[in-house]
Amino acid sequence: MEKIEESFIVLFNTIAISEKRNLDFDSLFKLPFEELKNKDILDSKTDLFYHQLIKNNSLFEEEYLAQYDIIKELLPKNDQKKKEDIVNAAGKFIIIALKYMKLKLPYRDETWENIKVIFLNEFDKNKCLSLKGQFSNIIHIDEMKENFVHELARLECNFRKIQYQNMVIKLSPLTLWNSLRKDYPTLFELVCALIVLPHSSVSVERVFSSLKNLKNVKRNRLTLENLEACLLSYQHFNTTKIPITLEICEKYKEVEKILNPVEGKT
Repeated sequence: MEKIEESFIVLFNTIAISEKRNLDFDSLFKLPFEELKNKDILDSKTDLFYHQLIKNNSLFEEEYLAQYDIIKELLPKNDQKKKEDIVNAAGKFIIIALKYMKLKLPYRDETWENIKVIFLNEFDKNKCLSLKGQFSNIIHIDEMKENFVHELARLECNFRKIQYQNMVIKLSPLTLWNSLRKDYPTLFELVCALIVLPHSSVSVERVFSSLKNLKNVKRNRLTLENLEACLLSYQHFNTTKIPITLEICEKYKEVEKILNPVEGKT
């Protein structure tokens, strides 16, 4: 989150007039970038932004080229009109980038704000209860719900001691919760799910891509267990060449006999 906010500020400062460069992230985020239409930006019809926030083209060109020597070298030396067009396009691109950053990225998503409590830098009972409600598939039976409330009350009572011990030892969040697992088993279940919650679907999509390579037309009768084994092996050894030796074959036969104890089937 800090890096995302930093990127937003850096991009804005690239095109902002000097008086607006000291705005903090919360102030910048209130600016209605999402209301801008791409066509209006490209046609320079966004009067509010261009006159009150964004530096004029000549000043932007001067500062932009002063910062980026490599761009200055690439621009045509004897064609001022083309140089102005390219620099002007760069400024408009930055504004459109700011617009889509605000539209697409979850800066103030309630779930991400609540999840911060699992790092035990703060204690907030309401955020914890909100997470319990949001992830009812994890805390899903009455006994777990009741245990969750009791464990939360005990955590609140012991929080200062836990926080102090963690400041001294400086454990990672997962290691810290592993040490608390016995005393707070229900909270631990929720934390384990939240701490691996993906920030995007890229990793999942990569798994599906790997599955397509493993289960193809010639190998379409793989069982679920074998497919899972192939996928895990591929993920672990995909950059390593594994020589198939006689010893490996013998071990495979032994395992196959245990899994398929039918006479003659190896």
